[in-house]
Amino acid sequence: MDCLTAGLKAIYAATENADDKTALIATKCAALLIGYWRRWKDDEHDAVPIAVEQIVTAPLTNPETGRTSKTLKVGGKLDLVVSPSRLIDHKTCGEDIEDPCGTYWRHLGVESQWSHYMLLQW
Repeated sequence: MDCLTAGLKAIYAATENADDKTALIATKCAALLIGYWRRWKDDEHDAVPIAVEQIVTAPLTNPETGRTSKTLKVGGKLDLVVSPSRLIDHKTCGEDIEDPCGTYWRHLGVESQWSHYMLLQW
C-alpha cells in the first residue's frame, strides 16, 4: 500500500461515524494530502527521512553579553529531516499560491521560522 492510500484510509477510518464538522475537517485533510502527493509524487530528489516531527532545543544566549540563560532554551519541532543539512518544513494555507509575487510568498520572505529551524539543526 502506498503512502497516499494509507493516509486516506487512516483519515476515513478515524472519521467513519463522525459528526458533520469532523467529517468536513477530514475531507479537507484528505484534499490536502492528495494535493501534497500530486505535487511531490514524481520528485526526483526522493529522500529518506532521518527524523519526523523532531523536537530540537539549543541554549538561549544573550547576543550582547554572550551569557547563556540558566532557565530558558530556544526550540522548535522540525517537520522532516532528510539529511543533516536538508530540512523540509510543511505549510498549509488558504491563500492563493499560484502567483509568485502574491501575499503568501511575500510573507514567507520575512518569516523567520525556517531560518530558526536551520540554526537549531546546525
